[in-house]
Amino acid sequence: MAYTRDHTSPVGTESIDWSRGRPYIRVKQADGSWEWKHRLVMKQQLGRDLKPGEKVYFVNGNSQDCRPENLEAKMPNRGNLHRYKRKARLQAAIRQMEFKKQEVQDILDGLNEQLKEFN
Repeated sequence: MAYTRDHTSPVGTESIDWSRGRPYIRVKQADGSWEWKHRLVMKQQLGRDLKPGEKVYFVNGNSQDCRPENLEAKMPNRGNLHRYKRKARLQAAIRQMEFKKQEVQDILDGLNEQLKEFN
């Protein structure tokens, strides 16, 4: 299904929303409202509505991966929230290191090329 921001979209249309700082998928409902896809999937998985305050967490940290096995419903408490935020910070640090690793590799490749000129 195509992603769109068109507010006249048919029911079931998916849209990427960046208003929370990272991309979440919304789904157009029959009443014209939009609902977060991860919450819809979790409600379907649980066979009930989510309780007030109950949060849906992404196991792998990818807010667009709405597969049931990647979603976890929990009542947030300090421990869960701390663990979730720490995991997200660690994942961001790993992505940043991967980027830096490539930069260092490019520099090393350049130095090796210069070294070959002397030999």
